[in-house]
Amino acid sequence: ICAMTIVISLTIGGMAGYAFARYIFKGRDLLKFSVLFVRMFPAVAIALPMVKILANMGFYDQPIGLSLVFSVGSIALTVWITASIFMGIPESLEEAAQVFGATKLQAFLRVTFPLALPGLAAAAMYAFLGAWNETVASIILTNFNPTFSVIVYQTVLGAVGQVNLAAAGGLVMALPAVVFTFFIRRYINQMWGGVTV
Repeated sequence: ICAMTIVISLTIGGMAGYAFARYIFKGRDLLKFSVLFVRMFPAVAIALPMVKILANMGFYDQPIGLSLVFSVGSIALTVWITASIFMGIPESLEEAAQVFGATKLQAFLRVTFPLALPGLAAAAMYAFLGAWNETVASIILTNFNPTFSVIVYQTVLGAVGQVNLAAAGGLVMALPAVVFTFFIRRYINQMWGGVTV
C-alpha cells in the first residue's frame, strides 16, 4: 500500500509540479493554491464517502483502494514540494541539453530528473509516512484485510493494562519508517546542502 501510494503520488504530483514550475497558463496560481484544499480535510472526512465510491469500483478492502485514498493528500504535498524543486532548477540546463541534440524528454531524464531527486525523495518520504501511519481511514476502509497500523491499534485496544504490547506495537510501527528514511537519507541530505561529489 505504501509503495503504491508513493508511485501514484510521485507520478501525478511530480508531473503537476513540473507543469506548475515550467509552464505559464491562465489560473495557474489559483489552481496551485486550490491543491492545498485537499490537505485541509482530515482523512476520516474523505474516508466515509470513499467507502461507497470504492465499493462501486470494487476496490473496497483492497490495497489499491487504500492507496488511492492515501494518495489524495500525498499528491497535494508532492505538487508543492516538486514545484519548488523544479523552479530551483534553471530551465536553461534543459535548453542546453537540447542544443546538443537531446530531445525534451531526454533533457528532462538526464539533466532535470537527477537534480530533482532530493525533492522527489522528500516527497516519497512524506507519502510513505502518511500511508504507513494512517490508522483511522484504514479502520473505515478495511474489513478483512487490515493494514499493519490497524492490527497494532486493535492489539493495543484489546490489551488493556498490558503496556508491553503497546510499547512493542509502537516500536514495530516505527521500525519500517526509520529504515525507509535511512535508505533515502542521502537524497534528503542533498536538500540540506550535504552534496557529495
